[in-house]
Amino acid sequence: MFDVVGLGGCGIDQSAKVKNFSDKNNKITCDNIIINEGGVTANNLIQASRLGLKTVWCGMLGNDEQGNYLIKKFEEDNVSVCAKKIGKTQSCWIIIDENGDKQIYIFPNATNSLTSEIVEKYFKDIIKQSKHFHTEVAVIPLSAAIKGSEIAKEAKIKVLVDIDGSPDYLINKAKIGTKEELKKLIGLADVIKLSESAAKNIFKEKDINKIIKKLLKNSEIVAITLGKKGGYIANKDEIIKCPAYKIKCADSTGAGDAFMGGLSYGILKNMKLKEIGMFANACGAYCCTKIGTRSSGILKDIEMFLKK
Repeated sequence: MFDVVGLGGCGIDQSAKVKNFSDKNNKITCDNIIINEGGVTANNLIQASRLGLKTVWCGMLGNDEQGNYLIKKFEEDNVSVCAKKIGKTQSCWIIIDENGDKQIYIFPNATNSLTSEIVEKYFKDIIKQSKHFHTEVAVIPLSAAIKGSEIAKEAKIKVLVDIDGSPDYLINKAKIGTKEELKKLIGLADVIKLSESAAKNIFKEKDINKIIKKLLKNSEIVAITLGKKGGYIANKDEIIKCPAYKIKCADSTGAGDAFMGGLSYGILKNMKLKEIGMFANACGAYCCTKIGTRSSGILKDIEMFLKK
């Protein structure tokens, strides 16, 4: 039995820090490229594992050196792997300015090959062996995320969905699925986490409290992140505004992924709602203090961070 099983993208990130982003048709020079591992669900499983949870990642990797490297890095963080290999591994370019804000360019490659049939055939038994099932609205096709969530729901496993990015862009430009599939996946989520901009984009509504109440018609817990302003965590009994921690942000990439890992941990440890929100916030804030999507801390790091 695993605490958390995740179905999502995973790849190689190349990050570079610049003084400012380039204007159109201009150039910016840098000499500090850093190569890291990445992927939304992969990153939040790394955070969950560093907090002491037993985790396994499921998904597509390339049949290449990068795919083998990523499996090795998972194993170093005590994350089990159930991967199907095909083609080239996912890769990503990340540009970070002096404020820690970023621009991200993703090349999905093998990740695009994930289908509901592959989930059913290769990952069904693993999903059924978990307490929490994590998936994403980011890179993997929505049909695959839906199939994994349906398997989890049938086995009475809690489904956690991370909406990472602009839903309009992901559906209309990246073509990861349809609006109907997005609506279906949201309806399957017991716990859903998304940014303020994504929430407003989906519901075409400015009032966060109204959005939260709509999401709580299906979900047990809703978390809406506000970046430097903190975030909201809510259940059917209360809506709580959690303040942000004051830090010097080196890189905000991966903060939401670490937040998701902390959110899952807090729920599994039966923390009170506000405590869950503040713990998840701390995981995200700690990740921002270093460059790289997997700069998340171990449990001792987060506990010390909370004391400060």
